[in-house]
Amino acid sequence: MEFSLLPYWVLMCVALFAKSLALACYQVVIRIRYRLYATPEDKSLFQRFALKGERDMSNPQAKLQRIEKCWQNDFESIPIVVFIALGFVLLDGPLNWGMCYFSVYTIARICHTLF
Repeated sequence: MEFSLLPYWVLMCVALFAKSLALACYQVVIRIRYRLYATPEDKSLFQRFALKGERDMSNPQAKLQRIEKCWQNDFESIPIVVFIALGFVLLDGPLNWGMCYFSVYTIARICHTLF
């Protein structure tokens, strides 16, 4: 049995991982920039790296909450789809449909994060 969809599945997983990693980096930037630390240990560690001077304080808590909600949504939906997509690959589903499913889902998740 040849798993011709396996490279596309791996590409989908890598793209979704990269999206989640970018979201994590953005969360770190927001936390450091606005000094919104999750724990006292984080505050003592990162306070020396915080940007000095004027900061645009246009509701940084709301930005952070949106990022956290996006993370929660990712952790609720992405593993399920990755598991189902792996089943599709292992059952040797049609190549064209698999490419379509994987592409549409990956693009939709990236757009969901951006918007």
